[in-house]
Amino acid sequence: AFDAVAIISATDIRGRITYANERFVKISGYSEEELLGQPHRIVNSGHHPAPFFKEMWQTIIAGGTWQGEIKNRAKDGSYYWVDTIIVPSKNSQGFIDGYVSVRIDITKEKQAEEALRAQKWQMETALDHMARGFSTFGPDARLITCNRLYRQIYDLPETLTRPGTPLTEIVRFHMKRETGCESWDSFEQVQTWIDDHLARLSRGESIAEIQHLKSGRTVLITAQPLPNGGWVDVQEDITEKQRLEAKIAHMAHHDALTDLPNRSLMDERLAVELARTRRGERLALHILDLDNFKTVNDTLGHPVGDALLRAVATRLRSIARDRDMVARLGGDEFAIVQVGIETGADAVGLAASDALAAVAGVDALLKWPNDLVLGGRKLGGILSEGVTEASPSVSVVPSPLSATSTSALVPSPRSIRAVRPAAWKRSPATVVANVTPPMVNGATWTVPASGTETPDV
Repeated sequence: AFDAVAIISATDIRGRITYANERFVKISGYSEEELLGQPHRIVNSGHHPAPFFKEMWQTIIAGGTWQGEIKNRAKDGSYYWVDTIIVPSKNSQGFIDGYVSVRIDITKEKQAEEALRAQKWQMETALDHMARGFSTFGPDARLITCNRLYRQIYDLPETLTRPGTPLTEIVRFHMKRETGCESWDSFEQVQTWIDDHLARLSRGESIAEIQHLKSGRTVLITAQPLPNGGWVDVQEDITEKQRLEAKIAHMAHHDALTDLPNRSLMDERLAVELARTRRGERLALHILDLDNFKTVNDTLGHPVGDALLRAVATRLRSIARDRDMVARLGGDEFAIVQVGIETGADAVGLAASDALAAVAGVDALLKWPNDLVLGGRKLGGILSEGVTEASPSVSVVPSPLSATSTSALVPSPRSIRAVRPAAWKRSPATVVANVTPPMVNGATWTVPASGTETPDV
């Protein structure tokens, strides 16, 4: 019965086959006559290196028993694997006179191993080429597998990426690397975080967290529990994604030419500041237009017009306080949201040079020297300004406020406060009109004391 399942052969002292059973004949494809007298290299597949067989011969010549797995080649060129035991045979004097080999066909097992190994290689290759870090942990919170990007994101040494590595060791390494701290308190923090992490996963929760690494990377981590109690971690480097999102958000709320906040962002800021007026704060909205800007474009060209708009934006930034907002509303129209003013006079008194510090120096723009040179020409005295003030007694929405301020550019019975350079090219004469405030959504504006009027020269 054993002879029916085992591959048995015998050789002389030189390794020449002297006996081959039926199983050997069948699996090798050679007839008994073809096998007898031949060395076993007749079925050598070339798979094993020379040192493999050298070690085998050294063992059996010394009288020892050799055991191992050998890949052979049949007569038709196909391959088969055998689990082999070779023992020396001795004569009556106790001298070795040959060798007996007993082999078991393990071809199917080896094929399954090779298929599994190929699948593992394919999986590891696929994981290593993922655009995300990937790792799996077992129910005992020990690492099962991880890909190349997971190792790179956390800059883990090879010793911490081996299967069976406890999560605690990985997290402690990461914390020490990020914070430089390895105190007992930090270890307790690690354990507390891990305990909470595992508790949430055991309840079937999916976890999503964002980590900001010292390297400058921002990583989105998602953990998905598995039915066996382990979990899968996926790490996505969202650094570039967040940068692009921030850029898109900036572009949506800023003017492309001057990089100033646009009307949309100003309206959002205005809504916030108006809400603060209910708590006792005051604000003023300044709307500024470039006079004869079309003429600049028509006579000097649009590049000069663009340069002028950028120059105005630069000067407005330079004189505004950090807490104020300078915005470009579109075309030749700019605005300043002036917050934290003490009295209405601060908003209207911009024309007074001695009040520049108190009101963030906005009127300095209206009075700048004629030193702006664009297209080979000096440009000066090019702004008109409208001012609207909001006080604690006012409850309005942003759009009517900015509309009111815009209407103040041209003094009329409907305007609230108007500051407008008159006959600018001849003198910096200023008109301050004190008129009856209009109703905005049923609310009244607080109007400062009467101003003065200096007629055009």
